Amino acid sequence: MHAKEAPRPSNSAHLLARLVPGTRFVVHGAPAEAEGSADPTAAASDLVAPALVLFPDDDAPELTPADAPATLVVPDGNWRQCRRMVRRVPFMAGLPRRRLPPGPPPLARLRGHPEADHLATLEAVARAAGVLAGPAAAAPLDAAWLEFAARVTRWRAGGV
Repeated sequence: MHAKEAPRPSNSAHLLARLVPGTRFVVHGAPAEAEGSADPTAAASDLVAPALVLFPDDDAPELTPADAPATLVVPDGNWRQCRRMVRRVPFMAGLPRRRLPPGPPPLARLRGHPEADHLATLEAVARAAGVLAGPAAAAPLDAAWLEFAARVTRWRAGGV
């Protein structure tokens, strides 16, 4: 997770950590004493192989059920931050990348992006779970994403 992403109220990765046991954050670009920050070298040594990075590079093959990694590494931040992390953080740069197969439009949006297929972290992980383990694995994550997006939208509008 990029350090500038961590405090954002629209950050869905924090919810993801509550929904998916074993989720771990490595905060990139934060001082060493910041919560969740870790040495990227140490983070790499903790990965359970095989590991893949979920990122929509044009040259990355599509994720398939046969990929079923033990560890799915998902960069979290805005698109520019994620692109840089995938290339510059050593443990991510050395892992194979996969992109999601084409799918329906996003279920909800909290941030604007000119690319219609760009997804929030939680929704991307839900789609990856659907590819790797079937629709039943994606359903609770999709429901959580929709609820989270609705609550953030109400909060932004001054509601509760």
